[in-house]
Amino acid sequence: MDSTSPTPWQVQDWLIASIAEMLRVDAAEVSSEAVFRELGLSSVQLVQMTADLEDFLGREVPATFLFDCPTIEDAVVFLTASEPLDEVGADG
Repeated sequence: MDSTSPTPWQVQDWLIASIAEMLRVDAAEVSSEAVFRELGLSSVQLVQMTADLEDFLGREVPATFLFDCPTIEDAVVFLTASEPLDEVGADG
């Protein structure tokens, strides 16, 4: 990852802020351990968040990453890791 890439903390903060905005709740109410499918976001919102995330990161993000990474923490690891998702150490 180059020096202009966001840090894991910046990515986590961005994800939490985006989710909070979509859910119209305070960011403090969104845990980094939250499971995407349990947050109540629609598939349209998830697709929009992925597109916005691509703009934030300045690179493409796989369309399925929110399904492959069940939690915000998992998504941060994936998005800030230099290895492909299947090498990041998914436990199963």
